[in-house]
Amino acid sequence: MSRLDIAARVYPIVNGVEDTSQGAAPCIWFALCDNPANGLRNGPVGDGEFGEVPICQRCDDKVAALAN
Repeated sequence: MSRLDIAARVYPIVNGVEDTSQGAAPCIWFALCDNPANGLRNGPVGDGEFGEVPICQRCDDKVAALAN
């Protein structure tokens, strides 16, 4: 099981730099999650070929549990 830093936040990248002016990125792993993202995980579509997706600790734990 992956452990993300619960205090960490993910911010959008604009022109190669984190843009904190818009606030932290939301977790977008599961449709109904409204937590702020604590980290990134390879996306579920195409086995990660489309890059990393912002994810919170709760959703990361769910993904890990579903993989077992």
